[in-house]
Amino acid sequence: MENSSMFGTSPLAADANTDGPLPWFMFSDYTNDSRYKRLSSHDKDLADRFMKDGFLVFKNEISDAQTRETVALFNEFAARNADYFDPFRDEFGYLHRIVNLHLAFPPLLKLFAAAKNALAFQDVLFGGPTSIYTSLYYERGSSQTIHRDTPYFTTRPEYNYFGMWFALEDATQQNGCLEVVRGGHLINEINRANLAVEHFGSLDAVPAVPSGLFDDYQNIVIEQCKSNNLEKEKVELNRGDVLIWHPQLPHGGSIIEDRTKTRHSIVMHTVAARTPVYQANAFFNPQRSLPLESYWEMDEFDGRQFARHATVEVMHQGPRSPSEFR
Repeated sequence: MENSSMFGTSPLAADANTDGPLPWFMFSDYTNDSRYKRLSSHDKDLADRFMKDGFLVFKNEISDAQTRETVALFNEFAARNADYFDPFRDEFGYLHRIVNLHLAFPPLLKLFAAAKNALAFQDVLFGGPTSIYTSLYYERGSSQTIHRDTPYFTTRPEYNYFGMWFALEDATQQNGCLEVVRGGHLINEINRANLAVEHFGSLDAVPAVPSGLFDDYQNIVIEQCKSNNLEKEKVELNRGDVLIWHPQLPHGGSIIEDRTKTRHSIVMHTVAARTPVYQANAFFNPQRSLPLESYWEMDEFDGRQFARHATVEVMHQGPRSPSEFR
């Protein structure tokens, strides 16, 4: 597949997006961008670190008291709603990948609003207020393979998305920490449209969730990283740390060495307020014209907005309205 080298002044040498300007953090010569030049020296320092590695850790962003309280309240909440959650528990009694729990469990919105430094940094990168699109709560490590998020969270304009990861307990190799490919966000985007046509014959035939096409794309990204001598590394975090990753950063979850241990954490998928998010049929067809403003309703907590989705799910199963939880 073409364009496997580190990107130059244009991040999308294979297929330019026509639906609006790319954010400045998508360019290797970002320091020449007027949007970067307007930043304070403090914000430039943070941005430079973020652009070098593809992620940034805000140490002790959430107080120890709040993280402990959030976990304790979650345990009480899960017990009150045992009829819903218990069928999804693993062999050790843990829950995995609860989708949009923040809609039914307000302490997670309180957690989001408390991450003031991490949010302020994203506001700077987005050029506007940061909002929650969706979230994933984990009671144990994810053990996800290395992947990029952009095929699953395709914004218009493109790449206006971040992953925001909260450590509610220490995340170590024992209970499964994050893994990243440092610098992997600098790998050129491939020709996504050509790859989709190879699979489906036409861009119009690409479904919203094409698992085989997803897998091929992620495998190509991994091979690109290897060909540029970039290897995955473990990132251990302490309770209360918050990590932000670049939309193009390859990342995942390490193998859990001790599956009896919990690793409470939550990922908030963030976008600038009112930014629309699409799926694979948009990602693999970057020339496709789509609305530039989201269609979903927004709610607000402590001055921050979040998308009003209809359901909470576990591992994308068993949808239940947030109002049905006790």
